[in-house]
Amino acid sequence: MNIMYKLILVVICFTFIGCFSYDDNGFEDIRLTIEDSFIFENTRDYKVGDTVIFELKFSRYMEEEGYINLLDLYETTNEKQFGYSFGVSKYSDFSKRFESLTIDPQFLIAQQSDSFNYYSYHNHNTIAILNEAQDAYISKVGIIMVENGRFKLDFENVYLVNGNRSFIDDKIHISIKHSLINHTASDFEFNVIE
Repeated sequence: MNIMYKLILVVICFTFIGCFSYDDNGFEDIRLTIEDSFIFENTRDYKVGDTVIFELKFSRYMEEEGYINLLDLYETTNEKQFGYSFGVSKYSDFSKRFESLTIDPQFLIAQQSDSFNYYSYHNHNTIAILNEAQDAYISKVGIIMVENGRFKLDFENVYLVNGNRSFIDDKIHISIKHSLINHTASDFEFNVIE
């Protein structure tokens, strides 16, 4: 009889665990992937005072694993913007490697939003906005270079998300991972001289 009670207790525990899964409260993301979506026309050599510009562009309609039809990001989320962050590093002769930098906002030209408050590997938050034709999300960022050295834009580990995540909301959350396929990290390195 003792074994029967233990078995019933185990079944009840698994039932409760299933009831409190993330799928029930909408916190689970729809996970998508984009590749080589950053456009950076790298001239390799800039001068102090120049503005380094890059753009991010990805379609409103994306492939979702396991589905034939394309997922309409705007229709699914009702969001006109996706937040993301990127990294900037400077080569250090002391450590013989690139060190992450934080850019003062006065030297960053980008659309930003206070509504995106999420943990990110990078430290420069900005947004991609649905364009006028409403067929793609676009972000254009400029960084005014105020010191010389060897720099690198870091687009690895970039995730785009819509809105804040919350256990109590009923919004659909989409997380889009950016991958570098046809580019290497060195494609985003450049020098700034006096």
